[in-house]
Amino acid sequence: MTGIVNRYEVAEVEVIRRAGLVIYSVEGNEIGVFAIGDSFYAWRNRCPHAAAPVCEGAICESDRRLPVFGTVSPANECDERIITIKCPWHGWEFDLRTGQHIVSEHVKLQGYEVEVENGRVYVYM
Repeated sequence: MTGIVNRYEVAEVEVIRRAGLVIYSVEGNEIGVFAIGDSFYAWRNRCPHAAAPVCEGAICESDRRLPVFGTVSPANECDERIITIKCPWHGWEFDLRTGQHIVSEHVKLQGYEVEVENGRVYVYM
């Protein structure tokens, strides 16, 4: 493996912002590109549990931090709303900003660097 990283244009910023999520095929991989506020996140549309199309799952928002290792942080420790994506097959949930599974620190979505330039969104793979 050469380690070469390529930049792929996926869409105009406004297209993704209006939709909130757009799924693209890049190099044979389905990539879900999400807009959250002014930020963009790109995740492979493949759940690490059973290869389900995870980016097609429900997006949920919470005022409180979600349970981590069986505990819930006090409300005063919550510095922002958490946004998760729930896998449509088995309900596994991941933080949409980090890709981290909400319970296991050992499970994470495969992510890609995103860049915005001149009103266009690019993904590095």
